[in-house]
Amino acid sequence: AGDWQFVAQDKVNGHLAIRRERGDVAVDRDAQIFLGISQLSMSIAAVNNRLEAHLQAEGSHLGSLRADAQSTLSRHDGRWGIAGAAPLHASVDLAVGMLSWAQPLLDGSGALTLDGALKAHVRADGTFARPDLSGELSGTRLRVAMPEQGVHLTDGHFKANLQAQVLHLNELVMHGGAGRLQGNGTLDFGAKQPVMQLSLKAEQLEVLSRPDRYLVLSGSAEATVLGKNAKLLAKLKADQGMIEMPEGDAPTASRDVVVLGQLESARKRASPYSLVTDLDFDLGDNFRVKGLGLDAQLAGALKLHKVDRALPTADGSIRVVTGVFAAYGQRLEIERGIVNFQGALDNPGLNIVAMRKNLPVEAGVVVTGTVQSPHVTLTSNPLVPDSEKLSWLALGHGLDDASGAEFSALQAAAGALLDTGKSVSLQQTIAHAAGLEDVGLKGAGGVENTVLALGKRLSSRAYLSYEQGLAGASSLIKINYTLSKRLSVKAQAGNTPAIDLFYTFSFH
Repeated sequence: AGDWQFVAQDKVNGHLAIRRERGDVAVDRDAQIFLGISQLSMSIAAVNNRLEAHLQAEGSHLGSLRADAQSTLSRHDGRWGIAGAAPLHASVDLAVGMLSWAQPLLDGSGALTLDGALKAHVRADGTFARPDLSGELSGTRLRVAMPEQGVHLTDGHFKANLQAQVLHLNELVMHGGAGRLQGNGTLDFGAKQPVMQLSLKAEQLEVLSRPDRYLVLSGSAEATVLGKNAKLLAKLKADQGMIEMPEGDAPTASRDVVVLGQLESARKRASPYSLVTDLDFDLGDNFRVKGLGLDAQLAGALKLHKVDRALPTADGSIRVVTGVFAAYGQRLEIERGIVNFQGALDNPGLNIVAMRKNLPVEAGVVVTGTVQSPHVTLTSNPLVPDSEKLSWLALGHGLDDASGAEFSALQAAAGALLDTGKSVSLQQTIAHAAGLEDVGLKGAGGVENTVLALGKRLSSRAYLSYEQGLAGASSLIKINYTLSKRLSVKAQAGNTPAIDLFYTFSFH
């Protein structure tokens, strides 16, 4: 509701008054975010071309807002208005008691939690076209959290002042665990291109805190923005870290799979800024990795470089200080574990030796090459043939003492650990030691579709084989008998008994 009256002849005189009777102000109608307005009034008065305006509002989300402004009216080409050279005096006071209602504006997924209180007092002087801004801003009880990721920054505050079109962040403090994050910087929005500089310093800041992920950091970072070009430089050290890797990775689509509409959506979300990131990261003296059979303390340092959306590159090395690796029910001590980065982050070089200790023959594996093209060989002390190395590694004793049931374990270990060529020759050695012609794994697509096959030639015409499923009770006994050059018969007994007669012919 309201009333108004203006008279514009040689001078402008009049008034306008508006007040809220009911209703609200929507910040985002789709997300149902409103200011919770309980009081709103606005008045404008003109006396002999001198203009004054006042606005006052209160709301459950908005808090309290008061704005006052004075300027002068003038006539140009027969029309009344505010000229660019007109003097301007204005002030705005804002006090927001809680910020949690605004978090959907920053993150619609609900993964981000935001809260705190904000106060601002801003003044504008100068002319209407070139206002000179000044004032003070402060925030208290700041809290930023991403619970699913283990991020919890609390008990924060900041103080800033605005002067000559430059916002000075004098103090920023956030707490994470027993540590804290401090920051300061400037934002110059009076230039043709915005210029920002932000300095951050972390002191034993708890960055991640989850049962499977824990990280405490110290170090510094510098962020600069000039127009649409942004750069981030950081030098960080882990005071304490623990990462527990999941035992199984979730399935992901191949790189050549294109989801309709996703590419266009990604283009719409693409940032207009160019970002260059340079990060020096030191793992420190208390960084541990667990999972996938590995339990190791790591050390080393990496230099990471990334430009926009390109894959990051890395330079440096990570080494295992102490660690063990569990494979095939055995505990292997990592004597040497070095991962070297020189280029692509996803394909570092490997130099790893893991041994099974405290046995008459200490056997293990040597892994070299790269992550995308690893090369695995067997080693032992004292030196013994590869078949003996594998037996001591997987079974804890020599091949001569292996039972029939243990040969299948050796066969699986040979196929999993070694390169294809070496695996085949070693499988043949294991088969001969068991008095068989063939020992092998058949099938594809996982353990549930894989069978262990044992074969023995009884004569020049007869071949006997036995197949046992690795994931179930399925088993088959087969016998192939050659009747003539073209005619043969195959009989099988087990889960699917059958008898077949085969006639073979060839043509050119």
